[in-house]
Amino acid sequence: TADGSPQEQISTLERGVSDYIIKPFVPEMIVKRVDNVMSANTRMRDIVRKYSGSIAGNKVSQMAEIYNKATAVKLIDEILTDDPMAKHTLIRIYADNFDSINDTYGHIAGDGYINKLADELKISFRTNDIVGRIGKDEFVVLMYGLSDEEVAKAKCLRVQKNIRSKIHIAGESVSCSFKFAMSPKDGNTFECLYEKAGGMRT
Repeated sequence: TADGSPQEQISTLERGVSDYIIKPFVPEMIVKRVDNVMSANTRMRDIVRKYSGSIAGNKVSQMAEIYNKATAVKLIDEILTDDPMAKHTLIRIYADNFDSINDTYGHIAGDGYINKLADELKISFRTNDIVGRIGKDEFVVLMYGLSDEEVAKAKCLRVQKNIRSKIHIAGESVSCSFKFAMSPKDGNTFECLYEKAGGMRT
C-alpha cells in the first residue's frame, strides 16, 4: 500500500493479514518479510495448539471462545518468549462501571454485559490475536505482530466506539477503557507488559 496512515493499517489488519508493506517496495525485503511471517505463523499455530483444549471448558459466553486467566497468561508468555525481539501489543480492557451495573440492575445484567463484551472483543480482533478474561471486569488481548502505538491506539478507539454503539444495559450504552504496552520496547513477558500497560489509557 502507499497509504501508511493508522486507519489504513488497521483496516488492513482487520482483513486478517499478518503484515503490510508501504511503498516503495524493495523485492528482497518483501521476500524476507514473507518468510518471517510464515515462520512466525507456524510457531504461533504450534503454541496455540498446545492450549486448544483449554478453550472449550473455559468460555465466558457461548459465542466467543475466550481463554481463562491461567491459559491466557501462559499462552501469551510463551508467544513472547518464543521470539523475544518480535513485536506485539498487549491491551488491557476494562468493563467500565461493571460493579455499578451489578448493584443497580442485578447479576444477570452484569453477566450479560460481560458476555456481550466478550463476543464483541472476539469478533473485533484477528483470529491470530489472543483474547482472554483475567478478572471479573478485565480482559487482555495480545495483538500478534503489532507494535505501533498509533495503530494500537486507533484500534482501541474503534473497538471502544463499536462497544458503545452495540452494547446497552437498560437502554443505556456502556463503555470500556483500554490500556496498552508493546514488546519488546516495554518488555517481553506478560507480567512486564501488563504492568507497563497501566501507564497508558485511551
